[in-house]
Amino acid sequence: MKSIAAPEAAAAPHYPALDGLRGLAILLVVLYHYFDSNPLFRFGWMGVDLFFVLSGFLITQNLLRTRQHPRYFRNFYARRILRTFPLYFLLLAAFFISGSFLFRQQGPGSSFGWHLQHQLQFYTLTLNWVPLQAATADSPYLLHLWSLALEEQFYLVWPIILWLCPNETILKRLILCTCGCVLVFRCMLSINHPEDYSRYYHSTLTRADSLLAGGYMAIVGTQQNAKFSKLLLYILLAWLLTLAATIYSFGNIHPDNWIMGSWGYTLTAICCALLIQYVSTYEHTRSASLLKQTFSKLGKISYSIYLLHLPVLFLLGRILANHPGVSHNVIAGVSLLTVFVLSAISFRWIEQPFLALKKHFL
Repeated sequence: MKSIAAPEAAAAPHYPALDGLRGLAILLVVLYHYFDSNPLFRFGWMGVDLFFVLSGFLITQNLLRTRQHPRYFRNFYARRILRTFPLYFLLLAAFFISGSFLFRQQGPGSSFGWHLQHQLQFYTLTLNWVPLQAATADSPYLLHLWSLALEEQFYLVWPIILWLCPNETILKRLILCTCGCVLVFRCMLSINHPEDYSRYYHSTLTRADSLLAGGYMAIVGTQQNAKFSKLLLYILLAWLLTLAATIYSFGNIHPDNWIMGSWGYTLTAICCALLIQYVSTYEHTRSASLLKQTFSKLGKISYSIYLLHLPVLFLLGRILANHPGVSHNVIAGVSLLTVFVLSAISFRWIEQPFLALKKHFL
């Protein structure tokens, strides 16, 4: 059986086109949240799934590359903290401190009151275990942080599994078996509780297959044969049929229906993994180059955009909504420009100084 151990000194591969793919993902998410009434953007929630798969692909590659390093765990967790924690906790502090002055209504039932009630979950990165669909937050300033909580929980465990399982064949079988269990569990929840999609959309136990799909593709890499390619073609066809069935049955492709909530998320994750494999393998093709040229700058500041886009939208909405003639589209457009500017500033003056420290944990 083949080993996937990589030389310790191997340099981390960089795929500029994947920055473009990350930029496309964040644009889908923002347009979905800002213009969700527009049918053109109702599939934008899939940008989060693309983020999950992309994260699983890149981080698994780096973990496999450094697995034999004597400071494997210390380096990974230190780098992860430097990447995600500074801006995340700064946002939380700014929101809760400023909110105590900005929001008049802070009691139970108010939007800020709901956030105050769940401060512990925000600070411990366990927000995705809160029943978010039943949230009283009419303006969900920070509810999108559930996805970051899910990722951090996954990466508490995933490096340990990779370290304990050095064999490629066993690891791939483990991933496939785990994805199968996730799929069955999510199908049970979506069929038995179709009215509460938060049970199967936000839970780490029901969404881990997206991160694992990226991890699987990192292991497989460019290994392909005719049988494998044929299987992937069937999966792509099944995904397209699933989307068609969802539109026919529900009139949209929102994630809150039992078709997407059962096998739809898994098929979406697999198709995202195929897209990532294509972009990383054929990076010099015209389509990959176009992706890189068009969206790579957004990709570099995508983390800031993701954290800031909803707080900015709802805060500006509070300010501008009282002005006559100001529509939601105007508020969304102003918010979009504001988020891009703030994210560029945040990346330069907050993220980059901490990212520069990662060189001490190679």
